[in-house]
Amino acid sequence: MKISEIKDCKKILVVGNDGSGKTYFARQLSEKLGLPLVHLDKEYFRKGWGILPREEWLNRHRQLLEEDEWIIDGYYPHTLKERFLCADAVVYLDVPNLLCYRHLLKRNKEYKTTSRPDLPEKCPEFLRPEQFRAIRTFNKTERNRVYSYMKRYPRKFMFVLHSDYEAEDFLDELDAEE
Repeated sequence: MKISEIKDCKKILVVGNDGSGKTYFARQLSEKLGLPLVHLDKEYFRKGWGILPREEWLNRHRQLLEEDEWIIDGYYPHTLKERFLCADAVVYLDVPNLLCYRHLLKRNKEYKTTSRPDLPEKCPEFLRPEQFRAIRTFNKTERNRVYSYMKRYPRKFMFVLHSDYEAEDFLDELDAEE
């Protein structure tokens, strides 16, 4: 499968552990392919780290999936299957935990006093023990779910990236094939 095949896809899902680089990768991919980017964190959270009520979140999630084109960045396991079923392509950032921790610390330093672009207003970054715990347990609890979905719901294009270098090479190859 050639990386350039992703250019024919209109609905692309980018998944991975917290801190795996989903947002950065999805933003770069969106710029290269000209597809609208949806950050699930920006849809799920409200100003000041509030959370959408469950039914409102599920309705909003369904609306997003009905759009003709998108790149969706985020994990949210309770709605992951629906995204898999709608996506033409899946890119899974299956990177080591140490890299996720490094990205998390870098992100915290950069956005400690302001909200990240992929979050609503007044959602400054702060380190929480549950983030480290989630990263540590992801490979035991969620990795199998992702690979299971990839096997059960094969998409036109599926790619697994294991490092920042592989992600950069993937994006560079898209430029090289133009």
